[in-house]
Amino acid sequence: MKKVFVAETDETGRIEWVWLWRAGQRGPRMIRKAEDCSQMLDHAEFHGSSRDNIVDWLARRA
Repeated sequence: MKKVFVAETDETGRIEWVWLWRAGQRGPRMIRKAEDCSQMLDHAEFHGSSRDNIVDWLARRA
């Protein structure tokens, strides 16, 4: 199942929130529990910011 992490950024490029879009969903869903995402990171795509920035954002909220 394809997973896409989508970073929502402010005007300076700083990540405000990250959304998760899974195959079959009509649109991305807000990530509420960052710790639940760790197993999905290896085989995911990242949009809106770099993989490292998104992973760092998730780690700060876990």
